[in-house]
Amino acid sequence: MSVRQIVFTALFVALLSVGSMIYLPLGPIPHTLQVFFVFLAGILLGKKWGTISVAVWILLGLLGIPVFSQGKAGIMVLFGPTGGFLIGFLAATFSIGWYLETKKNQLYPVLISIGIGLFWIYCIGGIGFYFHSVWVIHNPLSWVDVFKYTVLPFLLLDICKGVFASLIGVKIRSILHSTGMDPQ
Repeated sequence: MSVRQIVFTALFVALLSVGSMIYLPLGPIPHTLQVFFVFLAGILLGKKWGTISVAVWILLGLLGIPVFSQGKAGIMVLFGPTGGFLIGFLAATFSIGWYLETKKNQLYPVLISIGIGLFWIYCIGGIGFYFHSVWVIHNPLSWVDVFKYTVLPFLLLDICKGVFASLIGVKIRSILHSTGMDPQ
């Protein structure tokens, strides 16, 4: 563990926290910049440090620091409509970093990794949303309704965030690598 890795990890905890505060309420799940920073954490920090940064951010929120969307915090957020997305962020960051471990710093592999990460966010987030409807509000939704609430309103903007994160991530990775400051 180096000071550089700790600094980059702390930076992404802060970026995730700020990204959570920028949101558009689109029903039970707000649209935030969290996904953008999850993508960048996987691209720039890799599977280990990217996942650690997301895990620390989640831990801070669970401990009561209002770092989640709309200033929410506490363990009950995990049981809310967005709880599955938090776990999905961990899986996405890990899978993006894992996929890019052996890939060159080129746009195409980064875009593929973003697609994989987005799959995990939607899959785990949707499952969490479904179980929230069953256990908390006692009104089980159909999987079609889950898809309508957890994927459709977000897909286009998340793809745009993924492309933007890929373009930025490739450029920043190149700069960090050439200057010897690669956090991985």
